[in-house]
Amino acid sequence: LDGKTTADVYLVYAKTGPERMDISQFIVSKGMDGFKLGQQIKDKLGMRASPTAELVFDNVFVPNENLVGEINGGALCMMRNLEIE
Repeated sequence: LDGKTTADVYLVYAKTGPERMDISQFIVSKGMDGFKLGQQIKDKLGMRASPTAELVFDNVFVPNENLVGEINGGALCMMRNLEIE
């Protein structure tokens, strides 16, 4: 992964509350301060056709308008996406 031919926008999940299922979805864009791609993950199971790398967050500020859906509402969507895979 060279950081140039990969995505410009990433949909990420983050723990946003004290409860187990308090997970929210956010949009993070390439070039946001403190966000970068880490090392490429080569030896993996599952979706081998897609490039995979660590996403590195170092004091990244994600504005409220980058929230997808409701706060703490990302777990249901995440589980539905896992069903598809």
